[in-house]
Amino acid sequence: MSRFQTHFLRWAGAAMLTTPVFAQRAIVYETAGGPAYLAGELLVEYRADATPQERASALAAAGVRVERSIRKSRSGQRNSGSRDLDLVAGTANVRTAADVLRRQRAVVAAEPNWIYQHQEVSNDPLFSSLWGMASAGFGSGAQSVWANGVIGSSTVVVGIIDEGIDISHPDLSANIWVNPYDPVDGIDNDGNGYIDDVNGWDFAGNTRAVFATGADTHGTHVAGTIGAVGGNAIGVVGVNWNVRIISGKFLAPTGGTTADAIEAVNYFADLKQRHPDLDLVALNNSWGGGGYSGLLHAAIIGAANQGILFIAAAGNGDILGRAINNDTTASYPSNYDTTVAPTGITPAVPASTYNSVVAVTSINSVGAKSTWANFGANRVHIAAPGEGINSTYPASSYATISGTSMATPHVTGAIALLASQDPTLSPIELRKRLLASATPTTSVATTTRTGGRLNLPGMLAPVNATSLPTTPIGVRAAVVSARVDLSWVQAISATSYSIQRATTSAGTYTAIGQATTESFTDATAAAGTQYFYRVSAVNANGSSAVSATVNATIPAVAPTAPASLTATVAAATPTTVRLGWTDRSSNEIGFAIERSTNNRTWTSAGTAAANATTFNVTGLARATRYYFRIRALGNGGLNSAYTATVQIRTL
Repeated sequence: MSRFQTHFLRWAGAAMLTTPVFAQRAIVYETAGGPAYLAGELLVEYRADATPQERASALAAAGVRVERSIRKSRSGQRNSGSRDLDLVAGTANVRTAADVLRRQRAVVAAEPNWIYQHQEVSNDPLFSSLWGMASAGFGSGAQSVWANGVIGSSTVVVGIIDEGIDISHPDLSANIWVNPYDPVDGIDNDGNGYIDDVNGWDFAGNTRAVFATGADTHGTHVAGTIGAVGGNAIGVVGVNWNVRIISGKFLAPTGGTTADAIEAVNYFADLKQRHPDLDLVALNNSWGGGGYSGLLHAAIIGAANQGILFIAAAGNGDILGRAINNDTTASYPSNYDTTVAPTGITPAVPASTYNSVVAVTSINSVGAKSTWANFGANRVHIAAPGEGINSTYPASSYATISGTSMATPHVTGAIALLASQDPTLSPIELRKRLLASATPTTSVATTTRTGGRLNLPGMLAPVNATSLPTTPIGVRAAVVSARVDLSWVQAISATSYSIQRATTSAGTYTAIGQATTESFTDATAAAGTQYFYRVSAVNANGSSAVSATVNATIPAVAPTAPASLTATVAAATPTTVRLGWTDRSSNEIGFAIERSTNNRTWTSAGTAAANATTFNVTGLARATRYYFRIRALGNGGLNSAYTATVQIRTL
């Protein structure tokens, strides 16, 4: 089923039919069932010094007009306050118009207005309990940390970029943010360009109303997992009993656009920059689709520079429900990395000093990765409960839904809960604690960066001056040319790492080096030999337990055949032939020398050491014609071809 075809949700015992919001606007697919954008629309960013005349000329060259201007965050953005990012329309060919625009001096970037979808999978309400919060089985362990009094804080804030939220829901209303900087009075009191944004903003509708009756089911469900009120004896409970949630509405039930997503991200970055006392720690992004957007990438970097983490759904597979490997087929926005500068923008926007993005996949209540959930050993970071998740729904109701959309708010809620426990943690530390504490889980061991699932008790475990570092997880070994590159997830409290190697998994391990970052290159590994590696974290208090082992083998490559073989006999040694040759390889382990008296039947005449260029064959018969040939010997039984034969008669 196409991602833009009608879909059904089970709600209050009846089926609810949704109508495509883009029905009146043509949709263009990059490939069959692939990323899609709105026909005729582009996002255009201008140089900071471009004059109004230059901007108008650039748009005229491409045959487009301004539909609306996109507000930009002041964080890391150029020319604050100017109209330097526009949504334009009117072209019959978006790709051609983008190429024309990029050639104009006034233009920094031009790209399609991609369409995004929320990342849920509809199902009947099969589960009534909140298994995702449980400490037993494959839940997040939230119940354990609640029992220790960690239930969140009203001073910690998260943003939900999604559909809107039913702010009057009895299980949510107490945890909905009320803007203290801009009360409802018809005036933009804080000067951010949004009048009376009391609970957030609807960027698709350009209104302060963040909830529409009969819609906004997905955003309301996500909000409940993050922060449905606890201890009120009704409904469900979120990861945080206490938290403050801001709505950044940009999705309708069937999708949203890049333009609105960028404005939503910029809104939150601007809030944080304008109000340093606002402890806005993370944005939940349970949506995906569309192609790469350098402008959205830049906006996420801007939010990262304000200390806001970007938690994103890894995606729910292709249009046939088949899980996708995000390492090979990118899924946005979860594939963005804020340590990488955006592409397609000139002059370049600098990358952030850390990666603020966390990509989340889904597991079910028996620990299996959800069949439709995307994966990626490098680009998907962690798994969390995502099947059969019961949460808040509009009109004071509840519903059970599945998807990476449902797994993502478990992780966003975990970040908020940790921030409430220790407000001093930086976004880098929050992300590190999340990933380093993941519980190893078989179903995602090789398909996520951590190899594990959300572990709230481990994430919130006290760290003090006498703590040993945690054990490194997510160790990976990659063969690159003639070396083995190792990497792993940063361990909590580690100051360095010890790398150990053996030739059998249960053999004797030898330390081969130290690292102060989460990577190490083994340049001494011999080709054709399988090596096993493990890593331990070190700090002033000692070493952690060793990690799980990984193995790697550098493929053996046959050496190059020697050249220019010669044979000589000296009068002083008439039964000895001296061979000489040119060594053309650096990876041989020796040379095999062979002789014959008829140039058909060959026998060994000895072996020479690696890098040798001469060899004496002794004990030959007098006055006899001999033929000689040699070849280079390699690891794993891979040998070079023979040289051309030479012949000589002994004296």
